[in-house]
Amino acid sequence: MEKRVANYKVFITKDQETGSQKTLFVALVPKLGIADDGQTIEEALTNIKSLIKFHLECLIDENQPIPAPDSEETLITSTSITLSPEKLEKYRVLIT
Repeated sequence: MEKRVANYKVFITKDQETGSQKTLFVALVPKLGIADDGQTIEEALTNIKSLIKFHLECLIDENQPIPAPDSEETLITSTSITLSPEKLEKYRVLIT
């Protein structure tokens, strides 16, 4: 039996658990519209892999179209910048 690997981009963000101050990591697969979380990045990845498999199997069982896998890996990161106090105040107004 042939096995195929499907690669989907997973975005992981740090967040707080609702109702507590506990840190958790949210794993999102935009192409599939699914997300899961974990207390560590590794746990979030493990959970989202299981959910991806479950989601794809459900789509197959229901004869629904499967979104095409992503073609390559992507590195996404964040960066910090420094703004002057005047610009920072205006920035705060614009993002709220």
